[in-house]
Amino acid sequence: MGATNVVLSTNYELRLDGAPRAGAPRPDDTGIAVYFTYKNRPMVMARDAFDRAEENIRSLTLALQALRSLERHGGSTMMERAFEGFAALPAPAAMKPWRVVFGWDDGEPATVGAIEKRFRELSKTRHPDMQTGSHEKMAELSRARAEALQEIGA
Repeated sequence: MGATNVVLSTNYELRLDGAPRAGAPRPDDTGIAVYFTYKNRPMVMARDAFDRAEENIRSLTLALQALRSLERHGGSTMMERAFEGFAALPAPAAMKPWRVVFGWDDGEPATVGAIEKRFRELSKTRHPDMQTGSHEKMAELSRARAEALQEIGA
């Protein structure tokens, strides 16, 4: 498909040659992620639905084969749209606190209802389907909502 800089990320302990270390215990988190560059854009596909990393890798392999099949049979527009959802998010250091993203006044009480209401309001302009929106703006908003809800213990 023309991807470059492909990196498979797992929580398995590896030897210096990159192979899994024999006798090392299986990690609690068997999720995997594949980072790559596709048409000069950083992308990531992740999977953690299965109990073993091998099963998660197989699942991503099947997903990639299905996308490759679309490409082979003339679905390049569909292919581009499919990969838009896998755009890698910016590094955490570049993220703004949720109160900044939401434009939250310090005196305003932070309740689940108030946070969800503000999220819905801001989604109307930041969603990628809107003229002023984008995947990045919506990802930032979703991350901020999760941070806000975690802060208030919801």
